[in-house]
Amino acid sequence: MKELVIQMEELRYDILPRLISYTDNPILLVEEDFQIGDAGYLFRKEGSMYKETELHSRSYYGFLETVRMMGVDVVCTRSLDQSIWYMISLDGYLSKKHYPKHLKTFKPQQQAMGMICCVPGVGIKRAEKALDGRSVRDLLIASEVNGLTAKQLQKIKKVLTWKC
Repeated sequence: MKELVIQMEELRYDILPRLISYTDNPILLVEEDFQIGDAGYLFRKEGSMYKETELHSRSYYGFLETVRMMGVDVVCTRSLDQSIWYMISLDGYLSKKHYPKHLKTFKPQQQAMGMICCVPGVGIKRAEKALDGRSVRDLLIASEVNGLTAKQLQKIKKVLTWKC
């Protein structure tokens, strides 16, 4: 789990911003070789068994949506074979500049809204109240926030601590 969280943090704050500045068509290719359990947590395949990753599917898909909001296209495959075939088929488009440029990007405040809305029990209205004049980092160090209960603030801190 620690490795996955570190990789997601590194992608979000280091690799993807550099990729965006380097190319007009940034694409993140993700191989989703996991199952989602009854409680919503991701299970990673290890041999013939599945092991729980302690990462909730809502947080994972929220991360992918945040990456999309940065202006990066996210393509998900289920295996290495699918990934290779995707890259081969895409090579022809990129070399001829036929691949459509991702036109929809979001400002940092909108990206923060997306991050907060990924927390179970926090919707758009509460996220707007919580972020009114604050950043996500401010929420993580605050002891109380208007518009959020103490329990909701604790959920936000638990889910988003690794992102800051």
